[in-house]
Amino acid sequence: MSSNRRDLRTGPRTLCLLLLLVTACWRTKADIQRDYARTLAPARLATAPAAAAVRALPVRIYVADDYRAETLRWRERIEAQLARANQILEAQFGVRLVAKETLPWARSGRETGLAAALGDLVAKDPAADVEWVVGFVSSSELFSGSHEQLGMARIFGRHLVLRGVISTDEAAALRETLDALSDRERDALLRERQLHRETAVFLHEWAHTLGAFHERDDESILSPRYHPSAAAFSAVAARIVRLGLDQRAAAASDGHAWGRAYRAEVERGRAAAWDEATVAEALALADALEAQGPPAPPPSAARAAADLPIPAPPAASSPLAIAPAATSAPGDEGAALSLAETNDRLGDAARAWRAVEPVAARHPERGYLQEYACHLRRKAEPSAPATRAACGTGRKLPATEASVLFSRVLVERGDRPGAVAALRRAEAAFAKATPPPPAAAWGELALALSVVGSCTAAERAAARAPSATGSRSAVSVCARTRIQAALPAADPSVDLEREPEYVDAVLRGRSDVDAGRVAAARSAAAALEAAFPRAPGGPLVRCLAEARGGDPAAMRAACAAADRAAPRAPEPPFVLGVVAGHEGRWPDARDHLRTALERDQDDEGTWARLGAVYEKLGDAKELERLDVRYRTRFGRTLRPWW
Repeated sequence: MSSNRRDLRTGPRTLCLLLLLVTACWRTKADIQRDYARTLAPARLATAPAAAAVRALPVRIYVADDYRAETLRWRERIEAQLARANQILEAQFGVRLVAKETLPWARSGRETGLAAALGDLVAKDPAADVEWVVGFVSSSELFSGSHEQLGMARIFGRHLVLRGVISTDEAAALRETLDALSDRERDALLRERQLHRETAVFLHEWAHTLGAFHERDDESILSPRYHPSAAAFSAVAARIVRLGLDQRAAAASDGHAWGRAYRAEVERGRAAAWDEATVAEALALADALEAQGPPAPPPSAARAAADLPIPAPPAASSPLAIAPAATSAPGDEGAALSLAETNDRLGDAARAWRAVEPVAARHPERGYLQEYACHLRRKAEPSAPATRAACGTGRKLPATEASVLFSRVLVERGDRPGAVAALRRAEAAFAKATPPPPAAAWGELALALSVVGSCTAAERAAARAPSATGSRSAVSVCARTRIQAALPAADPSVDLEREPEYVDAVLRGRSDVDAGRVAAARSAAAALEAAFPRAPGGPLVRCLAEARGGDPAAMRAACAAADRAAPRAPEPPFVLGVVAGHEGRWPDARDHLRTALERDQDDEGTWARLGAVYEKLGDAKELERLDVRYRTRFGRTLRPWW
């Protein structure tokens, strides 16, 4: 009896314990995904206290049109990227890269690829008065882990080109994989990955210019494929980088001595190299260095060619690279291209090919022109051996898709109005096509429309195939364009047909501001206000121009008007906050900077200035809250500054 009572007494207690254990072991889908998200977070790049003496090395930065178009507060983003790289460089090598100038670059990286962009940069700036010249071009439409798709540099050179890291594919993959997590958690992970990739790729390409070669370890910054586990320079890479820095610091460069020392380091570190071909390439570079000093070409022509996302330009012996027809003058390019596109749409591929052939022969460097020429040649002479040799076996595009390709040719030539007209024709043809164009074609149309600033049409096309890669990219590009150009959605202040004209005018005005051309920016603002009197672009450009002009009263008036006209733009309240702070109106500065931060949480300068305002106001509680938010977003402690 007593035994039974004891069982009855302990039974409920045991049951409760079991329930507690089951409850403790039960994990939600979000818990599981949160654990998985931690495995996707990148490694912390290795840092240490800065060296006792830090040598400042000047660099000049060029920022391509498409990078500026896709990146909100692009100047601050590049400054932050350089600052993160300097944390590693100061600690490990005792050097700091200092931007001597940051200049707009009138080119587009998406249409050509990094090899062409690097060649353009070398031709544009010989780096006579700086240690390095760095070019920034737009993100790739498709996410890639290859360093040669994310950046490119010349070994023993002074030039490197870097892509932006915005990837709609990566963001979409995280949304799909981590669907149980909040937007805030996913966005924090995405940003952490982007910042790591920006810094690692910068360091990777910079190290190439000092002779570092690819290594087999994923945790090395010199791995040929970017990996989130990359954390530091290996001992081998660090020795080679120091050797290059020492040689650059020497009063006179001794290529022979450098070559011998470089050869010794390559032999010493050959076990870390990616493969024997890498070692052979490095030893060949040592030979060249001993013989004649630093060689100019990239480390591998094969890697440079593999970067191109479009057919490589034809060689001199290519059937495309024939002598120009005597009847076709260089000034007739526009007419020849227009004739080619018209005949292509009418179904006369042979005549279209004859029109475009001499233009393509004169410009082998223009990727989309070569691709369009191949499209026409495949249609006109599909079985000719010369066609197969020059253009491969690519598919014949329908007229609708060919029109989109033709618009890219015009963008590459700088003929935006012509590209807009071609895309309007293409959109009308897409809507009537039988059978309907595939989803991928709608995506390409949407992306092409977004590139020329026709965002309402781009979003309309993207809605036809929302899951297509081009559609996702177009929506992302237009979201940034609407903020950069203060382009309102569903607002009659900008006529839909004039959207590209309006966007182009605002972005050109912003380029004038970025280049310090204040008078030109003011003129651009006035022209915008006259052409689009109800649109916010004119007031926004005027605010930015006055912010560079230096008159506080003019800044206050212009940016207050811009803040009313463009309620999503972060720059007007930021400028108003800075002006208020310099005038000692700290409560006003706090309110304006809070607004700026709500509109753009990626600008670290806004965070730092708002923190400094809280310090001025003695508001320790708000400063602590801001620091917690900052650490959650950026993974480090906030350092207020004014």
